[in-house]
Amino acid sequence: SLRITVAAARFRMRKEVTQGWFSIKQLEKEYGRTPDASHRVDLAVGLGYLYFHYWKCRTESDWPIDENESKTLIDAAISYARGAYLERGLHEDLEKRVYALNQYLYYLLNVPKELAWSEINDAATQLVHYQDNPEVWQYRFDDTLATYFELRAGIARAKKQLQYQQLALEYVERAWNGARGDEEIAKHRSHLHITFGDLHAST
Repeated sequence: SLRITVAAARFRMRKEVTQGWFSIKQLEKEYGRTPDASHRVDLAVGLGYLYFHYWKCRTESDWPIDENESKTLIDAAISYARGAYLERGLHEDLEKRVYALNQYLYYLLNVPKELAWSEINDAATQLVHYQDNPEVWQYRFDDTLATYFELRAGIARAKKQLQYQQLALEYVERAWNGARGDEEIAKHRSHLHITFGDLHAST
């Protein structure tokens, strides 16, 4: 919605940050009182995005942030995304459900410290179920799975490592095929081909 777009812009530009936080608090109040499942999901997805966007703006700049605040922000983003995915009454709107699931997994994968692998693996397994459904699937979901397998490769034993690397490359190619020049996908694709492509060329 426009409120979410404006709040995100305020965080990104570091202008009127207080008004951005006011928007978050208003959206949270609305989320707490609305009985409509579809609207609750829209609000939860938006709130998750805003918390994550603000966290990213803070952690990827010289804008000071301590460890506790960082954890609070990313935990809130994950919590809202999880809530959107698990919202009762949403089963008939599969497109929203899968979108929320991808958001949930993506945020889990961005936690700066120890990753919650059990939760991550469960979410990734659920997301893979929808990859051949063109009515709900988006290229960014392929990119999320590429990130998932990239990180799995980083902790895997040698026998599994090459398998996960190959899956990361396959999913980023799937993402790129639908991305229409998306710069973020292009950067991730280049990174994976440099990192894993050379490894496979040498085996």
